[in-house]
Amino acid sequence: MGRFSWGYTGSIMDQLAGYYKFVPFDGQLDLDKGEILLRTTWENPPAHTCICSTPGRVLEASDDFDGRPGDSSGWEVCERDIHHNSWEWVGIPVGLSEEAIDAGIAWGRNYVNDDSHGYSQGNDRMGEQCDCSSLVLMIVGVMIDAQEGLPVEQAPSVDYDGGWQAERAEWQGDVIGREDTTGCHDDYAGVLGKPILYIAIDGVGEYQVSDIHHDAFWPMIDHYDLSDEEHGYAGDNQPIDKLRIKDPTVYYQLHELGKPLDEWHEVMHGLVDSSKYGDDFAGESNVKHDLVRIWRDEGQPQPRYNVYS
Repeated sequence: MGRFSWGYTGSIMDQLAGYYKFVPFDGQLDLDKGEILLRTTWENPPAHTCICSTPGRVLEASDDFDGRPGDSSGWEVCERDIHHNSWEWVGIPVGLSEEAIDAGIAWGRNYVNDDSHGYSQGNDRMGEQCDCSSLVLMIVGVMIDAQEGLPVEQAPSVDYDGGWQAERAEWQGDVIGREDTTGCHDDYAGVLGKPILYIAIDGVGEYQVSDIHHDAFWPMIDHYDLSDEEHGYAGDNQPIDKLRIKDPTVYYQLHELGKPLDEWHEVMHGLVDSSKYGDDFAGESNVKHDLVRIWRDEGQPQPRYNVYS
């Protein structure tokens, strides 16, 4: 891993002493390029870190969405919008020049744009896979090398011969009730093995989701508009773990990623759970889901829905 031979979220502050000053996170996400967001607590959400690439954006190794080699979802190691994640610390560069920071960020962008790199929890070695702390430490290592006048190599490119090409997330097409309009002849929305990151639902009134990186549900949505990032669909570009629909005439259920196709969570009927758990949502906390069904009784208007995965 270049200058840093190992690392994890709990060691970053010590490893970067002298190069970064860590201050308590004040809830504001207006970071400057090169600043680090860090959470070291191993609870829900789990420890995590990322580095600001430009105001409003971060370079990040997010999660292993489906267990396949490389960046199989296109979002496991990526540049994305900055986001809340119960952050505890902000790392501010100390003594690193703007040129050195630029060199590290450029190296990081090169790295995350190579889809052969994937995410591996607990694997801190640079190679085919990279976790969140490894990525941040590699980028800062390049900054330090640039600051000290050492040659900065291009981001490593890993030869990946697994016979599989990385797939980028996309909207999968409308499903109306239990009828798929895309020609797949199934009765659900989504792709087996790809986590649902966003969902848009029409004809059910208010709905909301939560994801594996947030404790609470996101605000209610009551529209279906794929062009409206703020109000047209639900989610935050993270794997959805729970779905809630208030309409008592609507049935819905989620399928857990990694489970056989015939094993689904229990059916929800509005806010009424048909299972023994008695909660008011479909899904399970901190569990990724890849498929969803939403329908009404025969003869009633059927909901239209689509997922981004």
